[in-house]
Amino acid sequence: MKGKCKICGREIDFPKGEIIQRRQYLKWGECNLCYSVIAKGRYRNIDGGITFFSNMGNGLGDVCFGEVVTRYYIEKNKNERVIQLRSTPALGEIEKQCSNVKYFVCDVRDPETDSIKDDPTDKIIRFKLTNEVIELAKMGHYSQNRIPFRKPPPEIMRRIEPLSYIIIHSRNMTNAPQRNMTASLQNLICYIANKIGFRAVIVGNDPRLLGEIFTNTTIDLRGMLAIEQTNFMMKYSIGVIGPDSGITQLAAVNRVPIIAWNYENSGRWFPRQAEGFQKCFVCKDYNEQEIVKWMLPMLEWRKKQIERMKNLLHSVHVN
Repeated sequence: MKGKCKICGREIDFPKGEIIQRRQYLKWGECNLCYSVIAKGRYRNIDGGITFFSNMGNGLGDVCFGEVVTRYYIEKNKNERVIQLRSTPALGEIEKQCSNVKYFVCDVRDPETDSIKDDPTDKIIRFKLTNEVIELAKMGHYSQNRIPFRKPPPEIMRRIEPLSYIIIHSRNMTNAPQRNMTASLQNLICYIANKIGFRAVIVGNDPRLLGEIFTNTTIDLRGMLAIEQTNFMMKYSIGVIGPDSGITQLAAVNRVPIIAWNYENSGRWFPRQAEGFQKCFVCKDYNEQEIVKWMLPMLEWRKKQIERMKNLLHSVHVN
């Protein structure tokens, strides 16, 4: 089956097995990148009923990315009881429930749901998490930070001035080596940060990488910070450099610029923010030249952002 998306105009050729995508196209005329359910209100309201949301992932990045979806739905359906599930339930039991129950299935972060069939009663509704976040951002709804801020110990804070350092998220994942940062790139970032007058602060829980050579302005805090303390450090940094991870997702939620890699679909998977309040330099694959090239634009953008915030606070104070 072939078609053309009425939103992006992309030519579509649905493989034989993509039954759900074909039915979505026949019903709405939208491709798999433009299709949206929650943001466009394509569901039945059940006042006084119960709505379940499937697990969107338990990782930090998943929580940051998907926060806006359930929050938006709750705001629009205040007379429903919304329950966020941590695992996929027995769907047969949900189908047997009375008519005032429905279940949203996140088919992006929940691979166990591939066997779910379409439900003609609209009790079971599929949605793509990435699409919903992008569509909601177009409507002015953005992910919010739910992680508290906590200052690191005084002995750390004495070494670092706010807005004088770049965060490097270093991790070494054996099950996903394409997300790792090499020692050569880490050394290069530390060197460039030193040359342009900033410190490099390394966070994460991984051991030292073979070949690490730090300048005297590098501060290694790996294994020393809780997530709340890392959150605080990122908020007052120039920017965050690292692979697709919960750390870069959290930085994006806090409107801190990021340079990141290993993003699927060329950077669709990160929390959106209002125009001018966030800058994400992302690439699909690990490319040291691209990553280093973005350091100065990130710095310049952050300077403009800080100046804009200062002017806003000054105008509020004057008025």
